[in-house]
Amino acid sequence: MKTLPKLTLSTLLLSTLTAHAMYIPNLFGAYEQGASRARYENAQDAYYYEELRRQRLERQRLEQELGRRLERYEQAQEPRLYVQVINQKTGKPKGHMNLSLKKNDMLCWAVTPVNGSQTYQVSELFTMPVHASFTGNAGQNDNNQLTSSVQTSSNTAKFGRQIYATQNQIDACWFFAANTPKGIYHIRVGVGGAEFGTQSFKVVD
Repeated sequence: MKTLPKLTLSTLLLSTLTAHAMYIPNLFGAYEQGASRARYENAQDAYYYEELRRQRLERQRLEQELGRRLERYEQAQEPRLYVQVINQKTGKPKGHMNLSLKKNDMLCWAVTPVNGSQTYQVSELFTMPVHASFTGNAGQNDNNQLTSSVQTSSNTAKFGRQIYATQNQIDACWFFAANTPKGIYHIRVGVGGAEFGTQSFKVVD
């Protein structure tokens, strides 16, 4: 009977410890849940900011593409000068700017696009590689008439034309005699007061 109090006390202490152990909170589980929630929210934030960045880049790309299209459209609508050396026999461009006297090549230029059904005042200024009289002959027809011809200096000659635009284009051609001095020539074309810069071609045998 003397051992009963000890047994009862031991049992009471064990029951008390067990009861306290049952109320210890799951701190590790709570930490994991919090960490998991934080990771989820961080992932959501990362996705949100990545989506914003993607949308911003896409908007910039579209704006740049629109700008390029507008630039191409404006360039396409602006009149431009085209100069070519053409073989008289075939009527086709030679693909280079060497004008052969033996092959009777001709120099032709065109400005396009322009308003159709309209007559334009055109100027052509030639600069020669030597001091001599200009030997070029202007091709003319009912829609293309030479109106003036002036040797402005020892190596420059200026011509005036009236050209009627057809198919939104004005054009003219020049033929060169066999005694034309060889070398590099320059031509500057003006249409209605607008200048289109200088183009070069080379007269060869």
